[in-house]
Amino acid sequence: MSDEPIRPFKVETPPKAGLINRLLGRVPREVAFVEIRNILARTPLEKVREGDISAALARANVAPRKATGELS
Repeated sequence: MSDEPIRPFKVETPPKAGLINRLLGRVPREVAFVEIRNILARTPLEKVREGDISAALARANVAPRKATGELS
């Protein structure tokens, strides 16, 4: 048996924003959640920083309270 921790998250490619969102400079919510899952996939759990998660949510203009369901 390996000493590697179980990694339930896999690195994914974030979806691209549609034309209107790109023109308006908006980042879709789905992109933020994929970025967070990628952070969790690449970083050991004890080294995940709250600032990294909140920065991903802020780029997509998602309040942490609104993201609770997706992040649970």
